[in-house]
Amino acid sequence: MNYCTYTYLKALANLRLNLKYIIWYSTKRRKLRLKRMSPAQYQAHCYREFNN
Repeated sequence: MNYCTYTYLKALANLRLNLKYIIWYSTKRRKLRLKRMSPAQYQAHCYREFNN
């Protein structure tokens, strides 16, 4: 394996790790904002609150 191929594969591995972190962080923030409920559960919760 030459240096260019190694560098390219290393960059892809770093990109994959960064994407995993972004997805994890976004999911964590979304759950905290929605009071630890899934989006569907939160929507149903809000619907029940506003219609009662």
